[in-house]
Amino acid sequence: IQAFDRLKTVAGELKQKLRRLVEVAQPTRLYALPDGIADGALVSPVIFKGSLVVADRSSRSLAVLNLQTRDVKKITLTASSTGEVAAIAPGRENVILALDDGKLLAANIASSETGKLNLGSGKAQSMTDIVWYANSLYRLDAAGGQIWRYPGASGGFGAEQTYLQAASTNLNDAVSLAIDSNVYVLKSNGQVARFYAGGQDGFALAPIDPPLQNGSGIWTVADGQYVAIADATGKRVLLFTKEGRLVAQYTSPIFKGPRDITVDEAAKKMYVVDGNALYELALP
Repeated sequence: IQAFDRLKTVAGELKQKLRRLVEVAQPTRLYALPDGIADGALVSPVIFKGSLVVADRSSRSLAVLNLQTRDVKKITLTASSTGEVAAIAPGRENVILALDDGKLLAANIASSETGKLNLGSGKAQSMTDIVWYANSLYRLDAAGGQIWRYPGASGGFGAEQTYLQAASTNLNDAVSLAIDSNVYVLKSNGQVARFYAGGQDGFALAPIDPPLQNGSGIWTVADGQYVAIADATGKRVLLFTKEGRLVAQYTSPIFKGPRDITVDEAAKKMYVVDGNALYELALP
């Protein structure tokens, strides 16, 4: 009986180790909106030229956090479009803002000026997420079940081009997009589809405990080694290798439900939007 009990203990310890849990009792809070604002007002954190930028839908503005000094400044979106910010992408000289009405804005972080960007019209039905990559804008269109590519052009971006050539997955429940030459699409059920040159490959995340059954945000970049996923329902943040192997799953008693994420691998930091707060976590 004692041997059996020891075996159960060892098996339990091994199971816990394989779960790769990292519990953070008190993550560093970098920024938060005042109490009383409904959760979901902070969206789409990105790193741009030494600053952490996040959209504040409650005041139609950007919060820009200097990662060295931790000072915060606000940039009001003064362009005439009334759409809400759906997603942000760091561009070459400006931060690109995608609005839910299909419009694009550019925000100059240094001057605090904002203005419209041209975007070639076409068949896109929704603005679910965007990524700027190799001088083109990629647009996740969940309603249309497609990813559109817009080449850079004077004053913005040119006519849309179909990226997915023969998709074998339904993107109607897609929620987030990331690119590292491969194109990663996170679906609301937690599945990740990966595409290259418009075709889907056999990529899949390794099974984890508990299973990933919901996803709200995905991140990766060309020169990074990780894929990070925010799991609002599971109240955790997941870190994978680009082969799909689990590195760590971060939990905290503070988390209400992480919804979006960006990572600075050089600084070994991860930035998470949870509720209406922005937290900093340490990478392994």
